[in-house]
Amino acid sequence: MSSSVMKLEPALQLGVDWSDRACPTSHCWLSYCSKTSLPASQCAYLSRTIPEIMNMETCVECGSCIIVIHIDHIINVENAATIHNYIPPCRPSFFDMATEDNHIEHDHHYWSSISKLMKPCVLCKRKTISRMVTNDNTRISTSASHINAKTVNILKCSNKDFLKTSNSLQCLWCFKNCHKQCWENISDGNKQYKCDYGKFKNIIVHPQWLQRFSSSPVRICARFLDDVDESNTSVTPLIVFINKISGGRKGESIYRRLIRLLNPRQIFLLENNDNIKQALSIYSSLRNTRISICGGDGSVGWVLNVLADTCSSLNNPPVSICPLGTGNDLSRVLGWTPLNVRFTNYLSFGLDAAVVLDFHDQRIRDPSRFTSPFKNKLIYLNVSRTYFREFALWRAWDLRPYMRLICDGNDLTDSIRHCHTIVLLNIPSYGSGTHPWSRRLSSKALKTSNRQSQSDRFDQTSRDTSGNMFPSDYVHDENDQARSSAVNLTRRQDISDQKIEVFGPDSIQMALIHAGFRGRRIAQCSEVRIELIRSMPVHMDGEPFYLPEAIAINVAHAGQVLVLRKQQR
Repeated sequence: MSSSVMKLEPALQLGVDWSDRACPTSHCWLSYCSKTSLPASQCAYLSRTIPEIMNMETCVECGSCIIVIHIDHIINVENAATIHNYIPPCRPSFFDMATEDNHIEHDHHYWSSISKLMKPCVLCKRKTISRMVTNDNTRISTSASHINAKTVNILKCSNKDFLKTSNSLQCLWCFKNCHKQCWENISDGNKQYKCDYGKFKNIIVHPQWLQRFSSSPVRICARFLDDVDESNTSVTPLIVFINKISGGRKGESIYRRLIRLLNPRQIFLLENNDNIKQALSIYSSLRNTRISICGGDGSVGWVLNVLADTCSSLNNPPVSICPLGTGNDLSRVLGWTPLNVRFTNYLSFGLDAAVVLDFHDQRIRDPSRFTSPFKNKLIYLNVSRTYFREFALWRAWDLRPYMRLICDGNDLTDSIRHCHTIVLLNIPSYGSGTHPWSRRLSSKALKTSNRQSQSDRFDQTSRDTSGNMFPSDYVHDENDQARSSAVNLTRRQDISDQKIEVFGPDSIQMALIHAGFRGRRIAQCSEVRIELIRSMPVHMDGEPFYLPEAIAINVAHAGQVLVLRKQQR
């Protein structure tokens, strides 16, 4: 099988080896990447006589066990019968029925040497130990411990020289940590302390589930053993398809990460239809399988088309999506594109977001029109004018049928009546320099405004539209004062106060926000929950998007960073 394989040199293949010469402990060689790889102090070649200088340009690393080695060493011994005398083996990824004992015990820890424990030892529950007492009550120093035959068998993928000084072990499956002396001092540890495969135990494909038969057309077949309860629905082996070039090549880092965390033979690169079909064939007999597709809409459609051709209707393994593309429309519809992200400036729903989303779509379709900030503003104003005119004619429209608004546990949904936009402010500026929370009309203007008739007030804001556009509770009514007692509306807005200001303008106020109109101040709170009842455009820190279905959004303080404020002289 050619999936996940690239050629670096004529004699070396990168990726998961699906060829006939692959053995259960074959490495998954990947090019060494300084940005994502762990720093390596020495080459893992076992028969070297003197330490070698690590020239990373001529090195590769195993994505599964993270050893680093010079390419020349691999090429020189790759075909040798005693290759493991030169290169330490990797953790096993499958079971060879022709060469291995059918009655062998499984689910052993596969220990690797590390410089120090990052977590407490699974046996003694401590990170560090000064001295250990052996079975014969002899005290030994951790820095001069003896490597006996039992330990060498356990530490299959470790460097022998490193073992002489390292007292720390980590299992390559469950990532538990253990002191070497602690493990040596227990009798038959593999039976007493079997590996549980860690937090990913329900989705990892255990090596013994993948069995190679010489008579099988696909060579390797997946099936549960007798010790697995197939009625246990929590065990859901995962097959992952990854497009490495999706989303600015984010797939590359995800591929490397999953090769490390899971069984490398459950990770497949999207290269051609045959790769997908062979992967599905390998796992066709493994019950309760799941599929995850890491890529954009094109990658998802590619795999779904193969599934439609391969499986009977509605009989395929359930599919999830890790969105890596640009559009990710299908993942949005299915709810796989996340929103518990962070915003710094503001988050808005409704009219404001609809205008920005329309402007953004036009810019994507015809970027040649958007050549300067001045032209961009003119186009934005033209888009806004259409929306504001339409919304102004619908005075009865508001956001209440579209969402519930809860601030610090108080249901303030009634407060958004006649609001066309809801804005959550984290800074005192909005809409290119306006200050809708702090800017107020003068007390004289307030008194005059309260005495005026509704038509008079409207005549001040727009002489182009006839009729009464303002509801009776539009400006500074008694309900606003009652609401102030429930949620604080009088505290000064500050960029570092860990508070969120919520205000709701209508279309007229949005159009005249630069003239000082601010809309209705709804709440100043620590937590906001917005429960969308219908689909809704959203605008977050200049980036618009569309939520196609009902969803609950929780907003709370998520930490602070230091920034500099320019002093006014």
